[in-house]
Amino acid sequence: MAEARGPWIDHFGDNFLWSNATLIIKGMAPYGVISLEEMDRVCEKLRARQGEDDRGRAWKEEWSALGASIEKRGDEALAKGYKITAGDYYLRAGIYHYNAERFIQPGPEKKTLGALAYKVWHQGIRLRYPKVEFIEVPYGKTTLAALFMPAQDARGPAPTVVVLNGMDSRHGRDAAHARHAEPLRL
Repeated sequence: MAEARGPWIDHFGDNFLWSNATLIIKGMAPYGVISLEEMDRVCEKLRARQGEDDRGRAWKEEWSALGASIEKRGDEALAKGYKITAGDYYLRAGIYHYNAERFIQPGPEKKTLGALAYKVWHQGIRLRYPKVEFIEVPYGKTTLAALFMPAQDARGPAPTVVVLNGMDSRHGRDAAHARHAEPLRL
């Protein structure tokens, strides 16, 4: 008989999609991109909504509400001149907005939600890491969007980290990882 696993992996029991999406969010916590308490609050609300016919809509509503709430805190912090605090709030809100659109079918609503997430997350990273540069890396006959984070307090040549991920679910985590990355030895 297999041992039962706790809620860390199977947060929503047999609902693999929600459990997996939640596990991805949990993986961002060590990098300060999300708050486990905020995530847990949403998941408890979602637990009560698992039986709804449109579970994608339930997921979107709960994560969107959290994103909006945290975004508002960012607005309040920014109005008081607390740029780093505002940046932290916006980064988290952007990730929550991205997570909200996870189970929405492709179309105008998903595009709108994605655009909001992108705007809020970019506002956060610009405030939190003002030296970050948004660049285009040549690739074949096109370019790929990337983040360039110059080494802090460098005088002369320094290690370089370029985050290049294709805008998938890792964008927030990648930027956080880049702060802690080991220099590449080329």
